[in-house]
Amino acid sequence: MGRTRGARPVAVAGGGSFTAVTPAALAAMLARKDFLFVNVHIPYQGEIERTDRFIPFDAIQAHRGELPARKDAKVVVYCGTSRAG
Repeated sequence: MGRTRGARPVAVAGGGSFTAVTPAALAAMLARKDFLFVNVHIPYQGEIERTDRFIPFDAIQAHRGELPARKDAKVVVYCGTSRAG
């Protein structure tokens, strides 16, 4: 993800990592979208504009064919949406 303002790396047990992004950083990333954007929230309650897929987080393994095969592919997942009213 480069050095996007509002993005910070987070280490994961076992040696992996992911990048946490703020809403402002996500908005900037979506303006120049170069990644697969996946909503994993259950139950489905809508999505952020430009979402590419809805794959429930507890069904990712069953839907792995819908995800990029390349380990270095950019994939952004989210699990919460804000609904007005």
